[in-house]
Amino acid sequence: MVWDPNVCIQSGKCVMVCPQSVIRSKVYEPEKLENAPPTFKSVNAKEHNWHDLKFTIQVAAEDCTGCALCVDVCPAKNKAEPRKKAINMEQ
Repeated sequence: MVWDPNVCIQSGKCVMVCPQSVIRSKVYEPEKLENAPPTFKSVNAKEHNWHDLKFTIQVAAEDCTGCALCVDVCPAKNKAEPRKKAINMEQ
């Protein structure tokens, strides 16, 4: 499962629907990214109360059963690739 931070609208529906608790979202101060690896995905938080914070969705792929409920419930659509959403069943 892969999260696309550029498409994500940060609804949190994927986190709520996952029966295995594989998907976690986090809002945090930008300073926390100082030692993060270059591949760590984050974006600016969109909620108006979190205007100076970063947002990340992390997936424990090894625990995912492949039910794809997260993809089904995701309201964000990728305009460049209409068959994709903000979270997709990929490796």
